[in-house]
Amino acid sequence: MTTYRTADIASPSAAGGLYLAWHSWRIAGPQWPDSGGDPVSRSRFMALSGLMLSGFFTLVIIAQWLPALFLDPCAK
Repeated sequence: MTTYRTADIASPSAAGGLYLAWHSWRIAGPQWPDSGGDPVSRSRFMALSGLMLSGFFTLVIIAQWLPALFLDPCAK
């Protein structure tokens, strides 16, 4: 049951990070960041980086949880 509790805590945390990154990207302007060094470009870059990393972390957490869903972790 520890596996489920860990996934239950980690999944919403990663999904929350995904939502916050998406919200930051929408505030900065939903455009791909250009090569300029202005604060808006940096904000867009950080928001898109957060979107990609949070999405990746969410997928990894789900992928690690799937075997425990189908196989009993306490089986001998």
